[in-house]
Amino acid sequence: MATRTVKLYGENTSNDATVTILWDGTSVASGALLDNPEDVYGYSIIAEWTFDDADSATIVDHAMSITVNSGEIRAGTLWFSTATGVNSNDDTLGHVNISTASDISGVGFWRPLNSHPYGNDDNDTALAERSNILINGAAPSANSGDTVPTGTADNPTWTGWFFSLSAGDELACTARCPAQWAAL
Repeated sequence: MATRTVKLYGENTSNDATVTILWDGTSVASGALLDNPEDVYGYSIIAEWTFDDADSATIVDHAMSITVNSGEIRAGTLWFSTATGVNSNDDTLGHVNISTASDISGVGFWRPLNSHPYGNDDNDTALAERSNILINGAAPSANSGDTVPTGTADNPTWTGWFFSLSAGDELACTARCPAQWAAL
């Protein structure tokens, strides 16, 4: 078992939003979002929590839900800690999909992609860090005017997508925690 950290990337669009986040049925965050002014790619870390992962050697699925109690948010991607490791093209030193300080507030987090460690086939139909996404019990859809997410229009993977949620809305998904990084 390993203690892991996950960071929820997003935006508090109303500046006064409150949420409840459940992780495997247990509340891990409740109340105001993090006051994280750091602007990384236009967004910031709006929630962060730790959990014990039963298996740090493979991808482990966790049930996650975000309920907006008041205000409005844009819920984005999940960044999971790698335990150790640095960004590097040399697999004996690190992995190119591990974050650097310029990626996110914290070095050593898996980038939320639809490639390694989430989908080793490196194509746009590989699942990323979130799957089985439901908003208020229904699968989201890509509007014809929006950019089509990865995957296909009929079966999107939603890699990198952010979802706008208002008071009373719930986003539920399977959060896919990848293995901890280990040198080859």
